[in-house]
Amino acid sequence: MTKEELNHFIDYVIEFYGPDGIYPMGANRTIARKATSDVMRIAKIKGQSFLGDSYDREQVRDLMCDKYNLSPVKS
Repeated sequence: MTKEELNHFIDYVIEFYGPDGIYPMGANRTIARKATSDVMRIAKIKGQSFLGDSYDREQVRDLMCDKYNLSPVKS
């Protein structure tokens, strides 16, 4: 994944889980980047591909919930 593709994926995560996202959780670029890095590393260890798709976005979301204690904002 190129740096440009990675930045696009981080933007994608923030569009969903950032403060003004579709499912706001308060994620910021730093947390999203760290969680993405972790998910990419886990995928590599498992011999899986990281494609930057919806599945990977949801994996990043789950990791942000578990590792950074983020959760959806209640409306």
